[in-house]
Amino acid sequence: MLSDGGQVFMPMEETFFAVRFAMLRDRFGTSWMILHPKPRQ
Repeated sequence: MLSDGGQVFMPMEETFFAVRFAMLRDRFGTSWMILHPKPRQ
């Protein structure tokens, strides 16, 4: 898993702008923002 040995700042969850969103840092120190945007209406 990407977060193994790293740090999760925001666990995967639904937000007002995304179906799924998460923020983390992997074990190598690389920061990630994972985003699955909501469809435009």
